[in-house]
Amino acid sequence: MIKRIAYFLLAIFFVFIGSGAFSQPGRGGTSHNISGKTTDKNSGQPLPYATVSLYRSADSSLVTGGIADSAGIFRLSAPAGGPYYLISSFMGFENALITNISVAGDDKKMNVGQIRLQPKVQLLKDVEVVGEKPDYLLSMDKKTYFVGKDIVAVGGTVTDLLRNVPSINIDMDNQITVRGSSDVKILIDGKPSALMGGDQSALNQIPVYSIEKIELITNPSAKYDAEGMGGILNIVTKKTGGEDMQGFINLTAGYYHDHSGSLQIRMNRGRIKSFIGYDAKYQKNSREMVSERQFFTDSSTYYMNYLSTTASDELSNNISGGVDWSVTEKFSAGLSGSYRYKPEIGERSTGFMRLDSAKNEEYFSDRSSTDESVKQNFDASLMMRKKFIRPGQLLSMDIFYSQGSDEQRQVSEGAIFTPDKSAQISITEKDFSLTQTPRQQGTVQADYAHPMKSKGKIETGIKSYMRQLNSNYSVLFYDTSESAYFEDSLFSSNLEFTEQVHAGYFSYSAAISKLQFMAGIRSEGTVISIMQALQDSVPYENSYIDFFPNLQVTYPFTEKLPVQFSYSRRITRPSYNQLDPSFNFSDPQNIHRGNPYLKPELTHSLELNFMPQIKGVQFQGSGYYKYSVDPVTRFRRQITEEVSQIAFENAAWRQSYGVEMTVSQKLKFMRYNASFNFYRINLDARNLLETALRDFYSWNARMNVTVPIKKYFDFMVSGFWQGPMQSAQGDIKPMYFADAGVRRDLGKSGEIAVRVSDLFNTKRFEINASDPTFIIHARVKRLSQRIYLSFSYRINNYAMAEKKMQREQAEEMMME
Repeated sequence: MIKRIAYFLLAIFFVFIGSGAFSQPGRGGTSHNISGKTTDKNSGQPLPYATVSLYRSADSSLVTGGIADSAGIFRLSAPAGGPYYLISSFMGFENALITNISVAGDDKKMNVGQIRLQPKVQLLKDVEVVGEKPDYLLSMDKKTYFVGKDIVAVGGTVTDLLRNVPSINIDMDNQITVRGSSDVKILIDGKPSALMGGDQSALNQIPVYSIEKIELITNPSAKYDAEGMGGILNIVTKKTGGEDMQGFINLTAGYYHDHSGSLQIRMNRGRIKSFIGYDAKYQKNSREMVSERQFFTDSSTYYMNYLSTTASDELSNNISGGVDWSVTEKFSAGLSGSYRYKPEIGERSTGFMRLDSAKNEEYFSDRSSTDESVKQNFDASLMMRKKFIRPGQLLSMDIFYSQGSDEQRQVSEGAIFTPDKSAQISITEKDFSLTQTPRQQGTVQADYAHPMKSKGKIETGIKSYMRQLNSNYSVLFYDTSESAYFEDSLFSSNLEFTEQVHAGYFSYSAAISKLQFMAGIRSEGTVISIMQALQDSVPYENSYIDFFPNLQVTYPFTEKLPVQFSYSRRITRPSYNQLDPSFNFSDPQNIHRGNPYLKPELTHSLELNFMPQIKGVQFQGSGYYKYSVDPVTRFRRQITEEVSQIAFENAAWRQSYGVEMTVSQKLKFMRYNASFNFYRINLDARNLLETALRDFYSWNARMNVTVPIKKYFDFMVSGFWQGPMQSAQGDIKPMYFADAGVRRDLGKSGEIAVRVSDLFNTKRFEINASDPTFIIHARVKRLSQRIYLSFSYRINNYAMAEKKMQREQAEEMMME
C-alpha cells in the first residue's frame, strides 16, 4: 500500500515539474497590489503581525493599512497613482520607512521586498546594548521557543527544554501535558517519528544542542493533522547552513551519573548543503513509590502497605545525517535519516505488608525482577519542493519511513515471609517473560499552495499514514515439581496491530481591509485492526471517517492590539498501548491491560488570543474552551483481595476552559519571561462510577530570570508551580520545583556552564484514589536532583554561521 501511494504521488509531482501547471500569473483585474515582508534587520527572522500603513506623499493622508501575517508577509490594495510612502512598526523595533512608491497603468502588482526593522538601541555607560532574538516569538497561531538562552537546559535533552516552554507541563514520568491535556501530537521536523513509539519519555534521548527551536500550535489549521486535543508540538532540529564547514562539540558530565556528548558538522558546497551528527547519553535512574491501601469486602476491611523501588542503567546512541540539494532555482530536494540504539538494564523490588481489619500484620510479600531491554529505531525522509513564477506558489512532497524494534527480557521471583521477614513461608512465583515488538510506519504527503489574484491564498493537500506493529509476549512460569519452565497461555500473547489514516484538506485565507481570515476543512479516514493469536480474544476492527473544520479570524481593533479568534474540531485516537488487550503483570498487584473497544475522543476547541504591543514587552493573552466527547481515562478496578486491574475507559464528556498569559521583557539588569495558566475542568465519568463527577479549578505558573554577571557570565533561575488536580477516581496534590544554572561565554570558541536540576529536591507526585471498594494514597519520587557541568566548542565560528543561515532562510522565504 505504501509503495502504490508513493508511486502515485511521485507521478503527480513530476507531472507538475514538467508542465509548470498553474505557474502562469493571472491576467485582468483592476486592483493595484503592494506586497512585501517585515523582518528583523539583525537576525533576518520574519516579524509576524507587524503593522503596515500606506500614506500619500502629498498630504500624508492615510490611504490604507493592515498587518502582516504569521510569516511577516503583507498585501495592501491601493488606487493607481502616487507617490506614496509606507511605514511599518513592531513592538521593540524602530519604525521603517519606504518612500517613492507609485502604481499606474498595467503595473497591477508591486513588491517592495523586505522591510527590515531595526531593534531599538539603548546606551548604558557608553556600552551599546542592541536588540536580540527573544526567548519566545509569540504569534497568533503558535508559540516559538528558541533554544540558545536556556541555561538550565544546557547539556540536557528536549525534555529539559520543554519544562520552560509556556503552556507545557512535564509530569514525573516525563509525559507532556498542554493546558491540562495529555493528548499532544508530537512531531520532529514536522513529521511523526517511530522513535516516540507512543512513549513521550523518548524525548529524553534527544540532546538540546541538536535542537533549533520548539513550536507549539494550540489550535492548528486544516493543513495539520487533526490528532491531538492539546495541539501540536513540533521539534525543529538544526540542519544545514553556513559556508564551508561549521560545527560544535558538547560534553556534559552529571552527578548522579547522567553523562552525554554531541558532535554535529555542517558543510556547504554551493547548491549542496549537508550535515552529520552523533550523540550519546548514559544515565542511571531510580524511582520509589510508597502507598497505603485500604480494601473493603462484604465481610471485612484489610490494609496493605506497599513499597516499590526501581533502578536502571541506560545508554543511547544516535547517528544522523542529511543533504539538501538546490537542483535549480525553482526545484530542491533533501534526504535525511537517523539511527538510534538504546540498551537498558533495570532492577525492581516490590513488596507489601498485609494487615487485617485490626491492622495486625499477617505476612510480607516480596518480589524482585531484573529487566534487560534493547530499543532500535531507523528513520528516513525524502523532501522535494517545486516553486513557480508566481511568488508564494509552491508544490511540495514529503515521504517518511521509520522502522524499529523493542526487545525486553524479565526474570522475576516472589516469596511470602513472616511479618518480621525472618522466615520464608512459601515461594509464590518464579517466571521469565520475553517481549519482542517490531514496528514500522510510513507517511506520504503532498501539499500545494496557490496565491490568488487578490490577497487570497488556497492551500490543499493529501496525506496517508500507515503503521504496523507486532507484539510477541511470552510468559513462562517455573514448575518446582518438574524443575522446568512452562508457557502460560493466559498471559502470553501474539498481537498484530495496524493503523491507517488517509486525509485530504482544503484551506482558503484572505484579507478584507484589516481583517484576515483562514477557513478550511480536513477529512480523515481511519482503519484500525487488532489480531491476537494466543489469548482467547476475537479480532477487533474499526473504521470511521470524520470531518474537521477550522476557522481563524485576525483583526487589529487598534494599531497596537491585534486579536485572533480560532475554532477547530480535533480527534484523539486511542494509542496502541491503550488498545492492547494483553495483560501486563510486571507488577502483580497492579495488572495493566488495554481496551480494544475504546472509541476516539472528539473535541471542539475555541481560542481567543490578543497581543497588545507594549513598549519593550512581549505579551500574549489567551482565553480557551474545549469540549470533548468520550474522553479516555485510566480506571482502576479491584478484581481480587490483593490485585487491582488498571485499564482505559471512555468517560461520558469533559470540558475545560481557562485563561493564559505569557510575558517576556529585557530590563537593564536582567531578562525574564513568565507564564500563568488558570483553568477549570469538568469531567463526567458517571458511566463508569456513579460518584465520578469532577469539577475543579487548577493553575500552573513558571518564571525564568536571567541576570548578566559582569561581562561574560549569565546566571539563570527557573521555577515551576502546579496547583492541585483531579482524576476520575481521585485527586493529585500540588507540586513545585526550581532549577538554576550559570554560564561562562568563551567568546567565539564556545561556552562552559554549570546547572542544578530540582534545586530543592521537591519534585514528587502524590495522589489519592478511591471508589466503594478501595482507598489508596500513593507517593512517587524519581531521582531528579542532579548537578551538571557542560562544555561546548564551536568549530569555525559556528555561532556566526547560525546567524547567517537564519538570514538566508528569511530571504528564501521572501522569494517564495
